Amino acid sequence: MSLSVAHAAFDLNHHLVFATRYRRGVFSSALGKTLGDYWLKVAEKHGFAIDRMTIVPDHAHLLVRIAPKISIADCVMALLNNGQYYIGKNQPQALIEAGVDQLWQAAAYAGTRGDFTTALIKHWLNERE
Repeated sequence: MSLSVAHAAFDLNHHLVFATRYRRGVFSSALGKTLGDYWLKVAEKHGFAIDRMTIVPDHAHLLVRIAPKISIADCVMALLNNGQYYIGKNQPQALIEAGVDQLWQAAAYAGTRGDFTTALIKHWLNERE
């Protein structure tokens, strides 16, 4: 997905990590894939891009790219809130089986890539699959 803003150049990439409530294993491979597909639609609707994501049973890693018109906090909240909505509506048994009353911990990690290249971060995320 191409992001642009009139009369501006930018390179705003962030590594996000979301942990499930109590780090309980909620996601199977299939459930992680359906959540990931849903998040791609959320990103497009909110004007940011997900370049890479890995969802394992108890947490998710995402490499997102934003335009200056959206804050990383807005991006994180769109993903967390929509993820909770989607799983609660479509797969509530996954929450019940994991013994949690909500999908996510009430915190998230968001870091800029700093000295690490986007390619290097993508490589690390590929190793987790």
